[in-house]
Amino acid sequence: MDRDKILKDGKVELRVIHSGIAQKFEFIVVREKVAGGEVPFLKTEKQINAQELLNTANAIKLPIIAPAGKFFPRGMGMKDFFGL
Repeated sequence: MDRDKILKDGKVELRVIHSGIAQKFEFIVVREKVAGGEVPFLKTEKQINAQELLNTANAIKLPIIAPAGKFFPRGMGMKDFFGL
């Protein structure tokens, strides 16, 4: 997935393992205001396993926000996404 295309479109449908079954879920792009600027997150309201959300964030190189928490790609934090 091209993260610039995802941010431009404002949403993306991703395949995620949920309850042991591969399912497609729609994630929408939301921007959260923080001290250094705005950070784009892919947001879902679905209850998805935290490890699966972390794997998805690593694969698409964008942070994810869900009921389970906020997940960033390995080695990245909020400051890496300012200005996207």
